[in-house]
Amino acid sequence: MRSSALAEWAFALSVQFVGTNAQADDAPATDLPVVDEPAGATFSGSTATLLEWRNNNRNGDATDDNYADALVRTNLLLDAVDNRITVRINGAGFASRPTGVDRQNYLRLERVTLELFRNLGKIRTQLTVGDFYAQFGSGLALSLRRVDELGLDVAARGGRLDAFLWDDHLQVILLGGLTNSANIEATRLRFTEDPDDALGG
Repeated sequence: MRSSALAEWAFALSVQFVGTNAQADDAPATDLPVVDEPAGATFSGSTATLLEWRNNNRNGDATDDNYADALVRTNLLLDAVDNRITVRINGAGFASRPTGVDRQNYLRLERVTLELFRNLGKIRTQLTVGDFYAQFGSGLALSLRRVDELGLDVAARGGRLDAFLWDDHLQVILLGGLTNSANIEATRLRFTEDPDDALGG
């Protein structure tokens, strides 16, 4: 597709895959080693790739003209009933990049999340360790979220505890950590360091 306003050519590709270790009762036995996972554990993932060529957009700034970029986002999920591990890998590559803006080729582990779901009597809990999103007051008090797969993405790295009481009529949230953003600015594709702002509540 082509966007004349940005004077660029772009191609996007998205792929999803799902697998499970569940075995039917009548399935033939094999000699393959059995992975030590709870019954019904599911492995799934998705990957999204964006390829662009950015022409001269005639804005008077030569640092964002005539270069190619590739953005890759891969998500992996291992769901074992009441335990869940999520991993996100981000990558970026550039060709013929102009000088003046810090655009870096990189491949990094951007998100790692462990979620534990437990019932404590009549209280249902979810403990999240690693990277997580949060939004309070419709985003006015706090907004850590991913806008889209290849765009703005700000999370917190730390811990979060959700408790659901009285048949889920009341939710109590405790969280703390440091802000962790995707390390590429969405408009000019400039590399940015993690802000590491502390938060808690």
